[in-house]
Parts: sequence; structure tokens; C-alpha cells
Amino acid sequence: EAAAEVEAAAEVEAEREAEEGAAAAEAAVAVGDQDDAAADAAAEEAAGAGFASPSLTVLELEANGQTALPPLHPRATVLTALLASYNRLGAVPRMLAHHGHSLKKLHLGCNGVTCVAEVLPHLTRLTELCLEGNRLSELPAAIGRLDKLRELWLHGNLLTCLPAELGQCASLTVLQAHHNRLAELPAALGALPRLQGLYLQSNRLGGSLAALRQRVLRHLPLQNLALGANAFDLAEASELASEMSGSSARAVTSSGHSGAARIGLGWNRGTPPAALRDVLTDRLATTDHFFEPMAAGVRGDVLLVAFAAQGPGMQQWAAPCAAARAAGVAVDALYLADPSNSYYLQDPAGGWGGYF
Repeated sequence: EAAAEVEAAAEVEAEREAEEGAAAAEAAVAVGDQDDAAADAAAEEAAGAGFASPSLTVLELEANGQTALPPLHPRATVLTALLASYNRLGAVPRMLAHHGHSLKKLHLGCNGVTCVAEVLPHLTRLTELCLEGNRLSELPAAIGRLDKLRELWLHGNLLTCLPAELGQCASLTVLQAHHNRLAELPAALGALPRLQGLYLQSNRLGGSLAALRQRVLRHLPLQNLALGANAFDLAEASELASEMSGSSARAVTSSGHSGAARIGLGWNRGTPPAALRDVLTDRLATTDHFFEPMAAGVRGDVLLVAFAAQGPGMQQWAAPCAAARAAGVAVDALYLADPSNSYYLQDPAGGWGGYF
């Protein structure tokens, strides 16, 4: 009987301890929930209801006069795009390093940014990086880690060179580096297997066009090549034009790429060969305008001033102009390379000062 009483007492004690343990666990869970709720509330209060969601994927803040980004939710893990150009950030926000596993598009153009070295190594999943119109004097070697990058906009900065590591960005299709202070190009650019648009107008590039073609350009599958307003000798333009911009025959480079690129060469040094003087066509430019009268020495009834969103005006307007003439309308055409939105963009006065 005494043994039975001891066993019964032990069972009662065990039940009491189990109840106390369960109560303590429930209390811990409640405290944890309160902590989570407090963290969420703090995040919402700091960020504002519009940015507090942990499910935020795209944040658009262009042209808002922002001097800093609003705090994001501490558990935000799916941010894929930050579009914050035309603000006053002054620097790449450090918080972006915590979103490198998800961030694919980053637009920070025209923000007065002077350095990207601290954050860039963490953004290895980027496919678009837009840093135009800032104050960058250097692009760090860490750019080579961005092997998924497809578009890189660097125009309107203070760059004097591009790092050789840029040649490791194997997915790159568009490089906008015009209106900088580039004096040379790294040979490593020739290793970019998908580069279709190379925009280098209004820099300080010079030397031999033939050497540049041999070292870099002939290896690339270019469709648009902008070299205007540099210091190249246009006397060498003929070979580059015939190999990369053939109008009927599409040249093929040694690497197997089609060599039919649109090329802008206007406002360089020297005099181009006679056949290329004052040329503006759909494929090649040594000038930024071309006048085509319906009849030589006779003024037509209508003057068509033709721009195109990309390239010279004949790209979109040659066919309509021909149709109007066939219908009996005396149309003179002035074809222009749109100075605001074209791979022929040139500034012969060298007056470009950035976007500020």
C-alpha cells in the first residue's frame, strides 16, 4: 500500500510538472508573437504603410527628390527591382547589399553618386544596372562578378577607363558608356559574346580604327556601334564600314558573328574617304544630316524633316517619302540623326556636362 501511495504521488507530481511546462511554452510563444508583432509594427511605423510589406517586389521612386530610401521591411526577401533615378541620394544605399540575392533591376541614374564599390560586389543577380548621369570616376573590378548583367548604363559620368573585368559579364548585350572621358578600351571587351549595342560617342577615344577593330570590335556580334565625337582618323573609316556595315553583303567576322552593324562615326578627326564623305544612311553615318531633294536644283512643294526614335530619319521615313513622291507630291527630305535618342548622338562642341 505504501508503494502504491508513493507511485500515485509521483504521477501527480509528473502531471503538475507537465502542466507547468506546457504553460511556460505557451507563454514563450506568446512573447515571441508579441516580439514579431512589435518588429512588424516598428517596421511599418518606420517605413510607412506603402513600403512595409515583406512581399514587396518592385519599388518605384523616380524623380521624387529623395535624399534617402525609405526603410524596407526587415524580412523583405523578394525585392527584384528598385527604380530610383532622378533623385538626390548621393550614394548607393548600403541596405541594398542585403537584397543582392533577389535584386535584378537597379536604376540609380542622376543621383550624384560618386562611388559604387561598397555595394556592387553583393548585387550578383542584377540583369539591369543604370548609373547614368552621376559623378562616377571609376567602375570597380567587382563589376566582373555580375555575370547575369544584360544592360549597363554608364553614360554621362567622369570615367577615364573601363576595367578589364567587364569582359567577364558574359550576358551583357548593351553597354552605354557615351559622354565620359574614356581614352581607351580594354581588349577584354572583345570577350563579350552577346554584346549587340556599344555606345561610346563623345569620349576621348583615338588612335587607329583598324587596330580597334582588330583588337575588340571584330569579335563582337554588334548591331549598333556609336563612335562619333571622338578622336579617330576618319581616313581609316572605309575598312571599318565595309567589314561591319556592308549594305548588301553581311560580313562575317572570324568568330562567326554577323558583322552588319549600324555605325556612327561623325564628328571625328580627319577627312573620310570620298565615298564616305557626308554620308548618312540606315547603316553608316559620317555626318548627322542628309538632304535629299526630289529634283536637283528645284525646291519641292513640301519639306519633310525626318527624325527616327533610333538611328537616322530614313530608317522610318524613306518609304513614306517615296510613296508620297509616287503619288505626285513634290517632297524634299531632310533626314536627321535624332540628337536626343539615337546611337548617332554627338556633341561636336564638346559641351556635355552631365545631367546636372
